[in-house]
Amino acid sequence: MTPWQDIGSDDAPVARADLAAVEVDGERVLLDPERGITHVLNATASTIWEVLDGSATIDLLARDVAEIYQLAIDDVAAQLLALVRDLGRRNLLVDVAGVDGSTAPDGCP
Repeated sequence: MTPWQDIGSDDAPVARADLAAVEVDGERVLLDPERGITHVLNATASTIWEVLDGSATIDLLARDVAEIYQLAIDDVAAQLLALVRDLGRRNLLVDVAGVDGSTAPDGCP
């Protein structure tokens, strides 16, 4: 189990599959049924959320995003790491302890 603040660029995060999701005006609204909490992701975070399946490290995702959008890799890597840590802090990732020390419910993803 990784504490959210220890997520690094060599980690390959997995988004929780048990969250109900709906898109509203380009943003993704996630409902955590276990906690009864909603989370709103902006359009960019929603795009990243879709590819958090454990098949790519944060570093690899950052390189892909930087190449596609012609952005500086260092900036993209820092922003992507901050986003993934925030998702972990909010208990939205598998095998990551959130800010309260809890993890995703058993049976996730």
